[in-house]
Order: sequence, then structure tokens, then C-alpha cells
Amino acid sequence: MQQRGRSFSSMWRVALAFLLGVAAVDGLCGENQRVVQTWTPADSYKYACQDCPVNTVRVAGDDPAAGYETYCTCPAGFFVTTYYAIGGYCAACPADSTSFARELRYSAGSQSSCFCKENFRAVIGDGSKITCEPCPAGTTNAARDEVCIRGGHCYASTTYCDAPPCAEDEYATSSYTCAACPEHSTNPAGDDPGRGATSCKCKRNYRVSSNACVPCDAGYKRAAGDDVTGADTECEVSVPCAENEYVDTTVCKPCPGNSKRAAGDDPAGDDTFCVCDENQRVVRDWNSGGTYVCRDCPMNTFRDARDNPADGQTYCTCPAGFLVSGYYSFAGVGCAPCPANSDSSAREFDETKRHQQSSCYCKENFHAVFSDSWTSTCEPCPAGLTNAAGDEVCIKDPDYWECGYRGETTYCDAGPPCAEDEYVTSSYTCAACPEHSTNPAGDNPGAGATSCKCKRNYRVSGNACVPCDAGYKRAAGDDVTGADTECEVAVPCAENEYVHDSSCKPCPTGSVNPAGDDPAGTDSFCNCTENKHVHNNACVDCSTYLPGYGDSGAVRAAGDQVPGPNTLCSCRENMHPYINSFKTRYCRQCPGNSTSDGGQVGPNVIGWLNGPYTCKCKENFRVQNDRSPYSTDPEYQWKPKCVPCESGLQNSAGDEVGYARIDPSSSYGHWTPTQETICDGLDSPPPPPPSAKPPSPTSGPSGDKSGGPSPLPSPLPSPSAKPSRPTSGPSGDKSGGSSEGAKEEREKAKKTGEALVKGIKDKRRQKQAQLLIDAAINGTKVKRMSARLTAADEDSACSDYYSKSKLDTSIGACVATLSSSRRLRSLASGTYDVSLFFSETEVDDAMLTAATSALEAEGVSVEVGEVDPVAELGTIDGVDSSTMETFKTAG
Repeated sequence: MQQRGRSFSSMWRVALAFLLGVAAVDGLCGENQRVVQTWTPADSYKYACQDCPVNTVRVAGDDPAAGYETYCTCPAGFFVTTYYAIGGYCAACPADSTSFARELRYSAGSQSSCFCKENFRAVIGDGSKITCEPCPAGTTNAARDEVCIRGGHCYASTTYCDAPPCAEDEYATSSYTCAACPEHSTNPAGDDPGRGATSCKCKRNYRVSSNACVPCDAGYKRAAGDDVTGADTECEVSVPCAENEYVDTTVCKPCPGNSKRAAGDDPAGDDTFCVCDENQRVVRDWNSGGTYVCRDCPMNTFRDARDNPADGQTYCTCPAGFLVSGYYSFAGVGCAPCPANSDSSAREFDETKRHQQSSCYCKENFHAVFSDSWTSTCEPCPAGLTNAAGDEVCIKDPDYWECGYRGETTYCDAGPPCAEDEYVTSSYTCAACPEHSTNPAGDNPGAGATSCKCKRNYRVSGNACVPCDAGYKRAAGDDVTGADTECEVAVPCAENEYVHDSSCKPCPTGSVNPAGDDPAGTDSFCNCTENKHVHNNACVDCSTYLPGYGDSGAVRAAGDQVPGPNTLCSCRENMHPYINSFKTRYCRQCPGNSTSDGGQVGPNVIGWLNGPYTCKCKENFRVQNDRSPYSTDPEYQWKPKCVPCESGLQNSAGDEVGYARIDPSSSYGHWTPTQETICDGLDSPPPPPPSAKPPSPTSGPSGDKSGGPSPLPSPLPSPSAKPSRPTSGPSGDKSGGSSEGAKEEREKAKKTGEALVKGIKDKRRQKQAQLLIDAAINGTKVKRMSARLTAADEDSACSDYYSKSKLDTSIGACVATLSSSRRLRSLASGTYDVSLFFSETEVDDAMLTAATSALEAEGVSVEVGEVDPVAELGTIDGVDSSTMETFKTAG
């Protein structure tokens, strides 16, 4: 960003330099000079005056002592020749074109263009050959066709002047008009007269004679396509096709892929095709180059249609009373009869797809039973119990165990599941657990008898739970119906041990606990020592995620409980997380005149696409990104810093300074510095010139042929004018806003979001809502990864999802919705639709691919897609509609 504010002490020198014109005054730059940053071993970085590049201009008066670079201007009628302008220059526009003045910056986007005048078109040749050519007589063209030097991020292409496109069976004449095709010839619609003359082609079984299309004699043939304007052509004798041949554009060709056809097709007639036999289908044969061939239907399948291999893949049908017997169902597997006492509906059999395994369904008063031998049967209900038809049975695959929803044994109906501290009797009823014993809720009476377990520090005596004597202990879990058990002496835990389920366990590495915990008492825990955090129930040193830098500024107070929830280390005050390669991470001191409360570091925090890693400028300071032209190392190429506001200007604290995110597509390795900001109090931007034209029309029948509009560069103010003040973006910074109002709108959006979350009762839905709200405010994308799992409850479904996907439970928001409870026949289980919502900053493409592969390896089918944060937020139960409307308009 060009800096235009200066201290009052240098204003007189600037004015004097302007009056004197060319000569430099008291160290100020002269006319057509600018300030550049240089580096020498003796002086390190310094600022000095340098002549403007060829064909560029700048008024005198720039002060190197101000400590920032300035830039020269490429005037109207000239254009910048390279994208980054390093070693580039301003060249004169081609004849019959013009341009706006443009500042010559050494940064991405410096490439500029010229624009052809009205009724001229752009001609882009090889290398640097660019011209504006006049339109042919009778055609027109609006101004603004773009011309520039290709290869330097300039994507202009040759364009053509406007003339209405020709209709079907018309061609373009040499006078740039459309005319009807001669008799018996044709041409598709769309020829552009502005591009020059075209021609029509003779239809099928017509030949060219003296630039006219004449019919072939009887018994003769000719393919369509002869050019009416070309030389005369001749027809040839039409010989009927042999058996297993078909007609294709007047030619007899052999039937493809084992298909058949009777002899006698006339090549001079219409095209014909071959077909497969009955009970054959069309498949793709990769052994013959991927062609489509006829193959017999797999075992126990059928097909009535006579398929044409040219139409592509077709499928046979697995009839009613049969099921697809394999998970992958490759050719030859086919269908198998349903087990006794079950039935099924007909199903198309596609051996090219996964998840082709299908199922049969038990009849009324039968239930599904799956054995260890990978077989399934429909067994009758026990006496006195009933069951509706529909329990699913199939053939379980020992390698993939996929069978419908996963092939579980079901049970006949015997009433609702037992409550907590109840068990199932041998008569299929629920009864209360004996005293001092317990049993989780959910036992299915239809599954048969269950039992209760003694609580902690109780033992079995005569099928009853009795307490241990003082000083003795016993873990929970003794079966009340089992043999008598005994308690054991409760020896206090030693130093650095903790109690878990009546046993003393050693503290995890890096944690401590004083001696004396009583195993007969409640469970206890250890504490992580200083500068360690909890990750997967272990105390991990803060430097673990910052290799090669010692403590690297990452800290955490002692005392995190382990076992316990995961925690994270943080950078010290006025430091921020920093990455200078994919694997090297540490905490870095904030630039001068900026502050930070530290940022968290640890697994899934510093990563390939995470951020921001920034500090914030103090009051009355702004962000400036200096660039060294002598370094290609991203760490040293950009120097984000906080510089004071120019005299008379002001700025509130909080402008982010540092590196916004790690971006693999960045032109500077993996770096994107925070955007520069400006201080308040600048003049409004000048209005656009009255000669500015609207965008060119997109390519079409009557539009520009260059592929769409080419936006003109905005006219630059004169070198002495102040820069325009940009509008504020959602983040409230000064790179995209017009006032502090944008920050206020952002805070309003945050407060409205908090109100939305408070109205939601479910904790998981609250987390989902907060994730969507943050994404909507920050403008980040949200993806959803969905699957279907069988689990005891919602928490178990989400826990299984994280476990199978190998993702950390701290990532995203998991929501599980009961899809089918299996009518209480599946022992305390149900089928859940599980969705994991996450921000693009949490999970990159590599992590997403790994998670999807891990789930599929577990036999779980996964769907991944992007969601609209605001639209998805509106679907959550508990979201107030009026508050939602306020949120949509806030920020």
C-alpha cells in the first residue's frame, strides 16, 4: 500500500521539492524518482531514492526518512508488461487502443492491459505480438476488447466483431452475412459471420456435382459430409450387410461385443444396430480396451430386454425370493435363495458397485438370528411372544461383515426395554435388581434372561451383594447369580499412583499424585506438571508440537487432571503461534507496537490450513507489509509490522498483523501475510470518469467472443491525491470497510449468535450451532461428513464415529439422529444417522481423505458435502426464527 500521510516536520520540504520540480531537496527524491528499500552488508536495510522505471512518472518530494517504499505511475496510453512487475516496465499501447494510468507495484496483479477502441477487435499473436484490427465492413464491435502480453497472468484472447449468428441450414458468406444452404445440403446453427466464410455439406446418399448436391442412383450410396464448395464426388455400390453386421453411416460394420443381427441391412438405408441375447446384459470389458460387450446374466438373475452394446452398461434382475449374496457382488456371484421363512422383492443387480449386498425379510412371528458361521436364519418366536414381519437377514461376508444395516440378531416383542437397575427374568419380564446391585437400562425382554452386578466394594454371598469389611475392597461387577466372591485388603496407593475401579494405577508420564489414595474410596486422578498438557489421557510436553526449539515460548500451568479432557498449551503473552514450514512450529515474539494474549498450540491447532497466527496493533498504529527484494525465503520476504499513523490521522487498536493462514497455493510458498490497513481521516475516493464503459457482453450469439467481460482497471488518482478508503469486511479490519460501523455490526452478529445458542437445549446441537455461527461471521466454509452407524445411544454413535474415522474428538461438532430403533428387537441398539460438521480450517483435504478411508475400511459408507452455514443453522431445533432473521441481517 502506498503511504501518503507524512509528519508536519517534513511538509515544507515536500512543498519546496514540488516547486523546484526536478531537483531533490535536503534528501528528498526528485521528479520521476521513488523510495525503495535496499540492503547492504554494512547498512542492512535502508531506504533510498531510485529513478522510476522507463515510461513511468512521479512528482518530486518523496522522503526516504519516512521508512516506506513509494511507487511510480504507468500513465494513460501505456500498460504494465509483467504480472509481478519485477524487471518489468511500462510499454506503449498498440495503435487504436488506450488505457488508464496505473501505479507500477512490484506485487501480484501488477500486469495491466490496453483496450481496443470502438469497431476494432483484439488480435493476440505469439509472444508479444498484440494489435487492434478494424472490424470488417458491415460488422461492429463495442470498445474495450482487451490486449496485453500473454504469459504474465494475462488471459486475453483474439476477439471478433459482432454479427448475428447464422441459423440451422445457413452458412456465413465472404461478405460477413448469412445465406441459406443449397438444396440437399445442411449446416448446424451458430456460424459466426464475423469470423469469415463457412460452407454447407451434402446430406447422406447425395454427392457433389458442379457445387450442387445430387442424389445417388438406385443401388448406390454415399456418406453425408461432402463440401458443396469442393470438388465433385461419386457414389459407390451399396452391398447388403452380412449376418452379424449393422449399418453405420452407409458402411456395414461387424457387431460389437458378442451382439448379433440378421443379414440383409441396406447400407443406403437408415443406420441399424446389433443386440444381446435374452438373459444377457451389457458390461464394460477392460481386457479389450474398455469396450462394451454382451455377457450372460449372473447366477439366478434374468433380463428380458435385447440390449444394444452401444447404449452402455445394463443390469440383470435378482428376482423376488432371492438376495444378492456378496458385499462386492462381482460377476459370477449372482443371487441366492432367501433363507426359509423369509422373502424379498426383485432388485436390479449391478456387479460394478459396492454395497450390492441385499437382504431378505423374516415373515410374521419369526425373528432374525445370525450365527458365527456367517449364516442367517429366521427362527420362530418363543411361546407367548410375537413379532411383525420384516426382520432383515442376509449372508454375512467374513471379510467385510456388511449385511444391510450390519446384520444383527433381533428378538420378538416382549414389551419395552428394562429400566436402569432392572434385569430380564426367564419369563421374558423385567424385575428390580437385588439390593446393592445395578444394571444399565435397555435390556430387551425378548432376548432372554439377564442379571445384575454388585456395586463397588460389595461381594457376592448366597446370590446377594454384601458390603466389604472396613479396610477391604472389591471392584464392581460381580454377577449376583454367580458364585460367592471375596473382598481383598485395601492397601493405600503409593506416591504417583491413582485409584481406578478399586485398583492403584501408575500416573501417566509427566504427572504426579501424593501417596495415600484409598482404593476402597472413589476414583482419583493425577496432575500434569508445569508446561505439560493433556492429550488422549497422557501428559504431553508443550514442546512436543514445536520440535527443535526448546520451550519455544509455549507454556501451561501445572494441574491438568489426567485421566481427563484434552487441554492445550499457549504462547506466552505478546507472542503468537508461527510456522515456517509444514513441520517446524514455535511461538514468535509479536512485532513492535503490537500485543497478543498468546495463542493455543497443540495437536489439530497448528496445522497445514489453520490460523490466524497474528498479533494486534496498538491504538493509532496500522499494518504495513514490507518486502525484501533480496530474499526468496518466505520467512524473510515479507515483514508485517505496525507503523504509526500519519500526522493528523488515527486508528483504533486491533488491526491483525502477522500471517493470516498457511496457503499451499500461495505464490510465496505457504505464506499469506495479513492485509495492510490505513488510518482514519482520509478523503473520499474521486468519482469514476464519465467515459467509463459497462462490462462487455459474455460470449454468445451476438456477444463478444473473447470469453466474457474483461473488467477495466480503476482509474488512479493523481500522484498527489490521497488514497481512497476501502470498506470494512466481516472481520472488522481496515482492508475492506468504510467505518467503525463494520466492527459494530460484527459484534452485533456475535451477540445475536449467542442468543441463538442459548435457545438450544441439546449440548451437541449447541456446539453445532456455534460452529455454524462462527463460520457465517468469519466467511469460512463448513463441510459435513455423514454416515449411518448402529449404537446404543447418540453419545455412543458419535464416539464410534470419531474412533472409526481416526479423528480427534476435539474436531468439529458431531450430531447423531435416531433413524430406526429396530422396533426394540435389537438388544438396546438403534441405527443412527451421524453427521460431523467441521470448518475448512480444522480439517484439510489430506485429513478428510484419511478419515473417509478409515471409515470405509471399517465398512462404513461416507458422504461428504459442503453446507451453507446460515441455512443449516436454521434447521436446528430451538433456533428462534425472529432471532435468526436478526442474525441474517447483522454483520
